[in-house]
Amino acid sequence: MNAYNKYIDKDVQREFLTLCKSEKYKVLGNYVNNSTKILMQCPFNHSIEISPKNFRRGNRCVKCSGKCKEQAKEEFLKLCEKERYQVLGNYVNNSTKILVKCPRNHIFETYPRNFKNKKGNGCRKCAKTCWEQAKEEFLKLCEKEGYQVLGEYVKNNTKILMKCTKNHLISMYPFNFKDGHRCANCAKNCNDESKRKFNELMKCDRYTALSSYVNCHENVLVRCNWCDKEFFTKPDGLYNDKKECPRCARNDQETARENFYRKLLINEMEALTDYINNHTKVKVRHEKCKFEWLMIPSTFMYRDGGRCPHCKKIKNLR
Repeated sequence: MNAYNKYIDKDVQREFLTLCKSEKYKVLGNYVNNSTKILMQCPFNHSIEISPKNFRRGNRCVKCSGKCKEQAKEEFLKLCEKERYQVLGNYVNNSTKILVKCPRNHIFETYPRNFKNKKGNGCRKCAKTCWEQAKEEFLKLCEKEGYQVLGEYVKNNTKILMKCTKNHLISMYPFNFKDGHRCANCAKNCNDESKRKFNELMKCDRYTALSSYVNCHENVLVRCNWCDKEFFTKPDGLYNDKKECPRCARNDQETARENFYRKLLINEMEALTDYINNHTKVKVRHEKCKFEWLMIPSTFMYRDGGRCPHCKKIKNLR
């Protein structure tokens, strides 16, 4: 595991444990990684095994949530109605194919569980239209950038032979090309200039490099000297003003969530609903007086709006 993955996994582990504590789930097993199941105990003392990844996505104790066949069926039918799919067959269970009709009247079979999880089990005929659109976008971008396509386009994640503006032959994934990747041979010539720009930026007061520069496409660990936030970024993103410190930019979701739960604990409060973002209300309870109310996280974190309304009212009456 490289330094980047270790940093990310440590951050994920901290977020997972904070979330467990806020929802009164006891962690009984040892944390391995985000995808490995771990033994836990729910607030009603049911022992369950669940991966941290799924727990962070909202999965909880199966016994408490009452996940039964009828509920699964109801969720599937509601989703079909929402997506304007018509159910033609009889629902058996989550893992038995069922006949449905898409909004464009194409009839096909799909697994309910995959349809709910968005695992590519929508209408394939409609998906073909998306494939043609992706191909057209890729070819237009190549033409705009002066790249010549020599191979046949298969799909977004299949490499295709191309020729760059300097006549270098390269094989590249279309999705990488759309993300800004270009000819590696040409990039070598630009690397010295990129390194010079990055080093000049590090001499300023704003950022400090915590890992070594490799090239303009490899992530570098840096620290923002304004707020002490450490984060990974591509060097060219910093010196071209494409990216800045996520905390200063107020889009650091993990840090915001962690700080919110930490401040709740300090103020003897408990979150009763999940934190979504800084502007979506969260239901909380004050442990001292047991009063429950909805609060906006940003108001609680950055303004004088986080005190318990009930306790505040009593204090004002005295």
